[in-house]
Amino acid sequence: LGDHPAPDSLGPIEWNPWLAPQWSALDADSKPVTSDSLKGRPHILIFFLGNACTHCNQQIKAFADKSAAFTDAGLSISAISTDPPAEVKTGNPPPFPVFSGADSSAFKAFDAWDDFENKPLHATCLIDAAGRLRWQHVSYEPFMLPDFLLDEAKRLLTITPPPPEGIAVVQ
Repeated sequence: LGDHPAPDSLGPIEWNPWLAPQWSALDADSKPVTSDSLKGRPHILIFFLGNACTHCNQQIKAFADKSAAFTDAGLSISAISTDPPAEVKTGNPPPFPVFSGADSSAFKAFDAWDDFENKPLHATCLIDAAGRLRWQHVSYEPFMLPDFLLDEAKRLLTITPPPPEGIAVVQ
């Protein structure tokens, strides 16, 4: 039935989460913020289409309503909006930081970008303390199930992934 590749060439035996992309955005005062600011702690990162999107406002409210439960579970929440820096503070701000990703680079880094339409997409991501992307949802619609994500985050963060290839673990 043809030549079979050598098993060693097929990749790791177990799934291993990959490193989340580096990103940069601006805070409401137009000061730069990067993914390094969240390094060392597990967090939820929400990409949304700004204050003008009513569905996004519903998503941000749903996660804001559950933010204490995420905090109790050791998870912080941050959001990156398509709005410019001056507009990320408008309205009723959520109890977590909202940054401006108006230049679209953060959206593109996380594949939250529709190349055909040349427009941003909604995305919700779980990133662990080591900066690995454990879970991601990208869609034309916002992710509206914060309870599911909280339970899934608790479950996924209990799984210790194998070390990257070529790194010996001394016990």
